[in-house]
Amino acid sequence: MNNNKTVYLIGNGPSLNEIDVAALKNDITISFNRAYIAYEDWGFDPTYYMIIDIRVLENIYEDVNRLITHSKIKRFFIRDVDGTEDWNHSCFSTREHIVKSDKVTFITTNELIKGMKANVSFEDMGYFGDVSVCSLQVLYLLGYKRVLVLGCDANYEEKKLKGVKITGNEYVSSEDNDLNHFRPDYFGKGTVYSKPFGDGHFLAWIKMAISLKNGLDFEVYSGSKNSRLTNRVFPFLTIKDFKMGVVRSWSLSRLYFERIILKFSQLF
Repeated sequence: MNNNKTVYLIGNGPSLNEIDVAALKNDITISFNRAYIAYEDWGFDPTYYMIIDIRVLENIYEDVNRLITHSKIKRFFIRDVDGTEDWNHSCFSTREHIVKSDKVTFITTNELIKGMKANVSFEDMGYFGDVSVCSLQVLYLLGYKRVLVLGCDANYEEKKLKGVKITGNEYVSSEDNDLNHFRPDYFGKGTVYSKPFGDGHFLAWIKMAISLKNGLDFEVYSGSKNSRLTNRVFPFLTIKDFKMGVVRSWSLSRLYFERIILKFSQLF
């Protein structure tokens, strides 16, 4: 198996705690948002870093700049927004705040794109409201053929939020008690982020999975047993099986069924 064609997508959900992330030190990886708080524990910096939530970036851009300047991350993929757009009631301008570097690629997202396109580009890719889903387009553009998704639970529950002040679409945490991510300090004290997408995360994964059935040479698997994606959206593979090149298929009709059930449940 050509390891240069495989990549590990490291999400930030609670199921990531099932994974020995440190064992991926010599593999190609991508991580997102505030995952950098765990890099020291993992013992390595990922190959790639990506962020599309401008509310979060506005809060952590100084940390991101330090990563660009000092970390071993090879490339950064950052959503490009103009401060005049007032996206999500934020006037933050990406290019004005992110340090200039050859390692940075600015991406432009389009909410009208609902799946993977063969002609996807950094200037026109689906937004999906989920950075992990969005990143599959980046990995496809980079030439990867197989992706193992780790720690993406698609099971965000707002009822689990504690110590969070909500003002419109802005959420501000006042304590380290984040139960929706792999560490309680992920969106810990003092962090600011956008209104969670709820079941929209799961639906985004389903839409992406359906689009991947359209003849693209691109395989996605779930490697976290307790993820909502496992054997519902993507077939399960252990890290060992993934490294060995094991292939498993999944039913397209099942994906449509999952999407219908989810949409129906949202009516009540």
